[in-house]
Amino acid sequence: MKTKIIFIAIFISIGNWVSGQNRTIYGRVVVSDDLTPIPGIRIKADTSIVGNTDAGGRFKASIPKGTQSLSFLGIGLEPTEIKLNNDCDTIEVVMMGAGNYDFMSSRSIDRLRLKDYKNIPKLHLQAYKKGLFTSPVACYSDSTEFKPLKPKLDSIGKRMAESRKRSDLIFKRLKAGDTIRIAFSGQYRADGTDRVTLNPYTNSGKIKASNIKGYDCIVKCTVVSKKKNGHKHTVICKMIDCSTCKYPSVYNGRAIANGEVLNYNMGYLNVMDTSPVIKY
Repeated sequence: MKTKIIFIAIFISIGNWVSGQNRTIYGRVVVSDDLTPIPGIRIKADTSIVGNTDAGGRFKASIPKGTQSLSFLGIGLEPTEIKLNNDCDTIEVVMMGAGNYDFMSSRSIDRLRLKDYKNIPKLHLQAYKKGLFTSPVACYSDSTEFKPLKPKLDSIGKRMAESRKRSDLIFKRLKAGDTIRIAFSGQYRADGTDRVTLNPYTNSGKIKASNIKGYDCIVKCTVVSKKKNGHKHTVICKMIDCSTCKYPSVYNGRAIANGEVLNYNMGYLNVMDTSPVIKY
């Protein structure tokens, strides 16, 4: 009996020691657009996920006492990094939406983003007045300054232009009887059914066959015909090898299976390779 009591005492002591090494952070996250609380936000300390927001945007996270910063990540939102203060364990965050910047220059995009970034303190105060936050000001500081997207967007634009040239050249030289291989990524139950919805694996850059292990699905097909309509460069091909694809799979609502016809738009997309080889 004494031995059992000793073990229990040791276990409690270890638990208290571990607890003493951690710090508990509470908080809430809202989006800048309309101050709506956001569920499903991942909170990271270094490389580890330490918490997620609930349906009301609230969270509780246990972090090592030496942790100096946290990152907040969510779909459709810009990542937010904050520097923690030692005397504040309630973290309330306004996250910026990623925005819809179609047909805008990279310079104009950054101008709008900077405006939103500078408006965060005012939005924090508004969230406090609405009863969403418990403090009128944030008790932490940004761990990084505003980061312009222009260099990254310009680089992406350049790669897209190069990819478009390659796709145009391949499409122009393809003829009936040629074979092509197309790489896809898959998402299970994306359409609510027990099947995999396929999407083209990449929309820029030259795909190398040496990276084949990174793809979810490879479709090999024989070109039947092709047609061009504006930016649409559609290759119509008959699938001859879908062995790497999980069954059942669909692309643009059509079944992926040997003998079926696949319509593939090469407007901005590339194929893995062709036979005979088309050099570009």
